[in-house]
Amino acid sequence: MDAQRKRQVILFLYEAKLIKRNSKYASINLFDADLDNLDMSLSESKSKYYKTYDIMDIQLRGASLVNSSFKWCHLDFSDFSQADLKDANFQYAKLSNADFSYAHLSNTDFTMANVSKAIFAYANLSNSSLSDEQLSTALTLQGAILPNYTTAPMKNLIINGDAEQKCSNNYAVFPSDWVLINGSISAVWHPQNKMELNNKC
Repeated sequence: MDAQRKRQVILFLYEAKLIKRNSKYASINLFDADLDNLDMSLSESKSKYYKTYDIMDIQLRGASLVNSSFKWCHLDFSDFSQADLKDANFQYAKLSNADFSYAHLSNTDFTMANVSKAIFAYANLSNSSLSDEQLSTALTLQGAILPNYTTAPMKNLIINGDAEQKCSNNYAVFPSDWVLINGSISAVWHPQNKMELNNKC
């Protein structure tokens, strides 16, 4: 199936709500589907009239999307987890809250893409164009291979995990040195290595 036919099939399935996340309709599983060279990008002629191509919430989990293009696409909340996206093009795409966990994204172009709150847990981002600024806006990078081939550290920790001590059904008293760290939580540390709950709250 050529790239144009693949595009038509994906658009049909999407408009029929068969590959939308959280759709009330029966969904089609595209895991391992050959969608290599798929071109969903907005053409230059249409980009004069439309800022983005809206296919948000699309479900492409586990699909093979090598050398695919989603340039200028609106893909917020979409699921690309476990997908093979080597050499893909996401230039100027909107990818807020998109899920790329365990995806293969080496050599992928994210130039000017919005990846705010995107999930890149355990993804392979080696040699991708994601900048440090873009990566700083992601929801989580836990276990991911970064563009420079290093592995993202586990840095989201709760210090003093016993903050619920001395609480009741009506109120809670938290330690004065409680530290709040925004982002996904990957570990909880407690100095006594145990949790003591007072008043059974």
